[in-house]
Amino acid sequence: MLNAGDPQIASLLINPGDGTTAATLTVYAPDGTSTTAAVTVSETDDDGVRMASAAVTYPVAGLYVLAWVVTGIGAGVEHQQVPVAPAVTTVPQGRVYATTTDLANKLRKAPPLNAPILLERASRLVDKELLCAIYDVDDDGLPTDPVHIEAMRDATVEQVAAWSPIGEDGTGVTDHYTNVKLGSASMSRGGGSSGGSQKGSAAEELAPQARMILQQAGLTGHGPWTPY
Repeated sequence: MLNAGDPQIASLLINPGDGTTAATLTVYAPDGTSTTAAVTVSETDDDGVRMASAAVTYPVAGLYVLAWVVTGIGAGVEHQQVPVAPAVTTVPQGRVYATTTDLANKLRKAPPLNAPILLERASRLVDKELLCAIYDVDDDGLPTDPVHIEAMRDATVEQVAAWSPIGEDGTGVTDHYTNVKLGSASMSRGGGSSGGSQKGSAAEELAPQARMILQQAGLTGHGPWTPY
């Protein structure tokens, strides 16, 4: 899988091809803009095939389209779709209370490859629990008291740790079915909101250990208030 910023040598086999064969390449970005890449066409091989190639860079994530136009022998038009993932990062984005290192130390093993997004979603769930909480923050809205910083970090990693055994990724997908058998096709729904239970899904409810950590830090049990 290509990531944003990665270079690639795009290529196209032209069969048949000979000395009259030429090719151009237009690269359409996800926003619809286009650029033209410099194309090199190889010599014809023993099978009468030529290879067109061009250096292409994908600056942002999304779906790109490579539009090749071949003239001469082997003339034709071909479109190639190229999916590009966001740039690789181990740092969660946005308002996040824990790092992948924190998670690895909690799990006592290497974190999953999707650890950054799991930490983002778990932090969002912690924020949901603290809607009425009163605590000191900096200009970015992050806690400044060391006790609160530690509690929100630990609650976040506890939430991801609770998701790990059931394969939850914070989207609630595991609450749809908890038992699926391929032989004789037996399926049963989980106890989350998608199964009709009054209890919220694993993606919507804070794990008991995470909630306990916030409670012990004095961050829960606050009612709505106004400064007037």
